[in-house]
Amino acid sequence: MTQKVPFKALAFSFTDRAHGRMTVRMKHLEGEEAPAAAAGDPYLLHIEQGPAERTVVKFDKGASLDTASGLCTQLLEAGVFSWDETFPDDPTVGPSRWMLNIVLEPGVFEVHVRGGSMYPQGFDAMMEAFYGLGLPRPEEAGSQRQGFSGMPFAGAGGLGAFNPAALQGLFDQMQRMMGSSGAGGAGLEEFQMVMRDIQKNPQRMQELMRSEFRSMPAEQRNAMLDMLAATGLGTRDWWERFFLG
Repeated sequence: MTQKVPFKALAFSFTDRAHGRMTVRMKHLEGEEAPAAAAGDPYLLHIEQGPAERTVVKFDKGASLDTASGLCTQLLEAGVFSWDETFPDDPTVGPSRWMLNIVLEPGVFEVHVRGGSMYPQGFDAMMEAFYGLGLPRPEEAGSQRQGFSGMPFAGAGGLGAFNPAALQGLFDQMQRMMGSSGAGGAGLEEFQMVMRDIQKNPQRMQELMRSEFRSMPAEQRNAMLDMLAATGLGTRDWWERFFLG
């Protein structure tokens, strides 16, 4: 039985000051004359990595259908097929530029995403998949930043791990918003207590936040989503997916 081709082509590129420049391209060779580097495999994998101004690592090699299928599964679990088309820069982090194009069936199912340093949920998981193909990790080339996700709860294929820096930024901005709206006293103290609880047990707080949100009437849900989106840490759609899955 012939194994199904998981995708026709994939292209990823990334550039910023901290991580340098990275490129991953993977192309199915059906109907084409296979280059020597493919060594008889159905896919040709091309990888580049290095500082923004020059290439340090560059190679081409063949990739099997199993490798392509495994990569497609990892990207599916990371959630890349449900990402928005564009993502802005996070002003607290600095600019970056990245692009991901996946062609599963030309003209039928294609994914085209580009963005800045406000990385979508699952970005780190996607990068792990590319590292598994042979892309060198940025820290191996001297980078001080080892992760990408800018969302408060960032992890592989779900809401996973706690991102302290992003969550701190979220709460700082929400606290300023509360102060400017006149909220204070007991309400502000309660807000600070919630933040401390989240830092101690983020997984439990994720579950409580979801449960509380789902119990709200529609009007309160919409107000909450608008407030969270106004912080700049995640779009309204991202927060809705966070609460409702």
